[in-house]
Amino acid sequence: MEPPQSKPVRRRRRWLVIAIALLALISLGTWTLWPRVDPRLVGEWRMVLEPGSAPEEFTLRVRANGRVDHAQLPYTGSGTLAKGAVLVPGGSLWLEITGDQFELRNEGAEGLMQLYYTLKSLIRGRRPEVVSQARLVSVDAERLVLEYEERGRLELRRVPDGTLERESGK
Repeated sequence: MEPPQSKPVRRRRRWLVIAIALLALISLGTWTLWPRVDPRLVGEWRMVLEPGSAPEEFTLRVRANGRVDHAQLPYTGSGTLAKGAVLVPGGSLWLEITGDQFELRNEGAEGLMQLYYTLKSLIRGRRPEVVSQARLVSVDAERLVLEYEERGRLELRRVPDGTLERESGK
């Protein structure tokens, strides 16, 4: 007489349920932590210099996932830089828009390490440092207007993608 086949089928079904539950948990975690960026902000931006103004240049490059890999904007954080200093291009910054608040946050990592640091900060109840914060006055396809407490309004215009890389390579 042959042994009944019900045990292995149950075991396989249990592993299938565990795998589906694990996949659902990972998907839910990824969906909740995925940055949501207004598609109008994605691209490269440069400040419009008014005649007679200081020769400062403010630029910004926002990726579709919310990563900001080039930012020359006023620093408003509480770190070692003086308020009003200009952020240098590079770093691991992420854009967050809440209502009319425009914030660049220093996440300290990207990829899987960003997920690790995000979970760690959620567990500890801390948020990443805000390095540049302004009020988002308006945004459309070609113009982005930010208002900083210390510097007032900055109007940035969209430039063709790749412009900032070409100019920084000079």
